[in-house]
Amino acid sequence: MHRSDGAEHGDRLRQRRELIERECEAFLRYHWQMATALGEAPEDMDIKMASHLFRSYIVGLLDIWLFNPALFDLGAEAARLTENYLDMARALKRPAAIGAGQRTLLPGTAPASGRRQEHAPGVRADVLP
Repeated sequence: MHRSDGAEHGDRLRQRRELIERECEAFLRYHWQMATALGEAPEDMDIKMASHLFRSYIVGLLDIWLFNPALFDLGAEAARLTENYLDMARALKRPAAIGAGQRTLLPGTAPASGRRQEHAPGVRADVLP
């Protein structure tokens, strides 16, 4: 096998992966748009970020579960994991909906620099470490 044969194969795999990712992204955006149109998701939800969140959530769950399936029963937890994802996605607001760059400061959070720690709106201080 010539060295360039492997590079061509790698290029084909990369292109195929990129195509699948674009198709997945389009699929997720379409369904979030439908959910918004049907009133199942907020009108001001950031659909693009909800789609990225979904892929990240699934990849993370599968990574954890595949390397240590004893941590949790994926089948038994599926409904709860799905509801948690939907709650996170519905909370994502488009930047215009919250004001570009708007952040809130939580009381009692001061990093080593002496400045208070910034957190996104809606983050509960009582559940942070």
